Amino acid sequence: GYSEYLTFLLDEIKKVFEITPVDIGYLFTGETIIKKGATALDEKLIIENLTWLADYPNAKQLFENSLKHYLTKHYQDAITNAYSSLESLVKTYLNRDKQLDTDEVRNNLVKNLGLEDYWNQLLHYYCKLAHEFSSRHGKKETGEKSDLPLELTEFYIYVTGTFLRLIIQKINSKSINT
Repeated sequence: GYSEYLTFLLDEIKKVFEITPVDIGYLFTGETIIKKGATALDEKLIIENLTWLADYPNAKQLFENSLKHYLTKHYQDAITNAYSSLESLVKTYLNRDKQLDTDEVRNNLVKNLGLEDYWNQLLHYYCKLAHEFSSRHGKKETGEKSDLPLELTEFYIYVTGTFLRLIIQKINSKSINT
């Protein structure tokens, strides 16, 4: 049926990626195809995160959605899903169902990660960028067109990946030490 066809199709796509003699600008990881950026960043902040997020299916799905939107040039949706992915992981990490853009949540996150207070400013501006450019918030209320360049979207996804990686490493180090 359908699942056998999907498995066959994914296997065939993977073979194409493996045997293609030229760099076609995309990576195939699991069931996800992503546009290549900086190789070292792709490995650490995209591919490893997709593996590490397996225990956090909501955050993983949102991060994958972000990559899919980036691939299809729906940059505002890519920003929205990247932000939502981090917000989902933060809610799990802090065990609180509160939004990331509140001072309380950012302060708790920074404290729980053992970071200096000035990291809160980085998170503040991360949230501000999401509100400025995401499909959920963006400038649609004002009617302004918010053109989002590829480079800014890629940067935002990498920053999201950095935050995801930091939180997951902290979670993993706590479970090793307990």
